[in-house]
Amino acid sequence: MGITPLTTISDVQCILLARLGQSVKSIERTTGLSAGRIQYRLKLSGIKLSDYRDGKSPIAERMVKMAMAEGQEQLNALKDAIRKQLGPTQ
Repeated sequence: MGITPLTTISDVQCILLARLGQSVKSIERTTGLSAGRIQYRLKLSGIKLSDYRDGKSPIAERMVKMAMAEGQEQLNALKDAIRKQLGPTQ
């Protein structure tokens, strides 16, 4: 049998979904691959699902930055709404 080349559509989906932080169960449902086959492909690709959860992958880092920026925008909007309700300060 030998090493599986990572060139099929399910291989690419597996890797992409893992990089997006999907669980093995979710990847199984989407690709039809078994958990063992998913883990094998991720090992060949050097991808660890924990990297996403731990915020260590490039995609996870971008997601955290986007979430922080969105949170800051919402906080600023809330502050503005409170200032409008309180009126001018003296």
